[in-house]
Amino acid sequence: MPLDRRDAADALDSIAELLELRGDNPFRVRAFAGGARTVKALPDFEDRLAAGTLTEVKGIGKGIAAELEAMAATGASPLLEELRAAVPAGLLELRSVPGLGPKKARTLYEEVGIRTLAELEYACRENRLKGLKGFGEKTQAKVLEALRSMARNAGWLRRDEVKALESLADAAARARGGRAFACGAYRRGETLAEGLDLVVAAPDPGEALEAVLAALPVEGTAARERGGVARARLSSGAEARVTAGPEGALGLLLVGATGPAGHVRALGRIRAEGGSGGGPIHCPDEPSFYADLGVPFVPPERRFDGAEIGAAPGALLERAALRGCVHAHTTWSDGSGSVAGMLDAARGAGLSWFGLSDHSPTASYAGGLTLERLAAQQAEIDREAARRPDLAVLKGTESDILADGSLDYPDGVLARFDFVVASVHSQFGMPREEMTRRVLAAVRNPFTSVLGHPTGRLLLGRKGFDLDVPAVLRACAEEGVAVELNAHPSRLDLDPEWMPLAVELGVTVSIGPDAHEVEGLGDLEHGVAVARRAGLPPALVLNTRDAAAARAFLARGRR
Repeated sequence: MPLDRRDAADALDSIAELLELRGDNPFRVRAFAGGARTVKALPDFEDRLAAGTLTEVKGIGKGIAAELEAMAATGASPLLEELRAAVPAGLLELRSVPGLGPKKARTLYEEVGIRTLAELEYACRENRLKGLKGFGEKTQAKVLEALRSMARNAGWLRRDEVKALESLADAAARARGGRAFACGAYRRGETLAEGLDLVVAAPDPGEALEAVLAALPVEGTAARERGGVARARLSSGAEARVTAGPEGALGLLLVGATGPAGHVRALGRIRAEGGSGGGPIHCPDEPSFYADLGVPFVPPERRFDGAEIGAAPGALLERAALRGCVHAHTTWSDGSGSVAGMLDAARGAGLSWFGLSDHSPTASYAGGLTLERLAAQQAEIDREAARRPDLAVLKGTESDILADGSLDYPDGVLARFDFVVASVHSQFGMPREEMTRRVLAAVRNPFTSVLGHPTGRLLLGRKGFDLDVPAVLRACAEEGVAVELNAHPSRLDLDPEWMPLAVELGVTVSIGPDAHEVEGLGDLEHGVAVARRAGLPPALVLNTRDAAAARAFLARGRR
């Protein structure tokens, strides 16, 4: 597989960080860090790499070019591998603490002798950090809070991580004539899962169970329990719970492993009270299980405490109902897919309209488009769109919301876009009132079409910024601006807890993949799952509208 610029930039960033951790020459550290930024913003990186002309670009010297050429040839950077082997494991462990940069990590390792996170926590509680040069009481408090956050997040998995593990398990199960399904919170459409819940159905359940355990990244020995159940610790620290059984019992297995407990207990009471006469239940699939109990099928995403059993679930969003989407990046900013590649991926995903939205100038770290590059990008989009008459292509931008709430293109430029996704990418620590004023100003900008990832959170990584979400949703309803349900599994923002209010206010929701590569369009399924969990009516989802209706909604400042 060819080396794309994102992987190349990530490798250079890692080299810079490891060099700094090792205490290397600061000029060399800055050279690799600068090289990473240059590569990330270089639209023709792959062409230059193939032609051997990278050194013609300012910021890419012979040493950096040689590392990139080696990566392209062998799949690995010699210097990066050398540094990974040379930097002590304890130093890398300290660097894993959010907010603890290379210099501070090295100070703790070399001057204080701290080697583990447990030692670091103890040192914080003993007030040993606040007297160190470059630290202080506030830094010590932040480090302690970061450690607490890491402990809280241990064992949790994002939806993409569960999906990847499900794929491994399913491949192993299919090799034994069976199937594997991720259940639990993942199947219920929740944003995070506490561990991995798998169901394996196969002609020989025991054989398939052993195959699945061998395929998963298990540490140590799995514990076998009665009833075809095994528990194991994954390399990530999360627990895997695997239940295996015959294919004829698949429905029963799925219901039990999907949960939650309140729903399963309620079904048990119905059975005990005569729903199935107490006899065997026919359950090769879930609808059969519910039918044998004499109750309507409840979709996994709408299972809660049991009170929902027997109630009309209402219309739920289906992935097949999505006709289009906005919020996708290309190699013109920080994406790894070309314009042509992203448009072909959209067609392959069954979409009839698709909006590209590379970053704006303020996001220089992400190759944000200057006015000159914007003109070239839009010309390329027009050329590629003309080659695909079956796909309505919209030209947009993800424009940074500046500190005062303004967007970082002039109105005359904003008017040239078919849509504008306005997003906060900086100064997350603003006080609640200031941040709310900032976001409200962006929502009220006549060119804003969609408020992107509204709270800025990163699941298991960063809390959302302090924001009066109800006030923002009311403004979106008043202004006719869509709020994004960012489908990237690291975000899933707007959080589902706010969806009932969005529905009450009649706010249009845009499920945006925030795709930075062609595979990223697959994240739409995560957005759909979360929308189903929240009971979001399909009529309020921008993606379900045809191209003409979507274009009309998005064209606020161009009406």
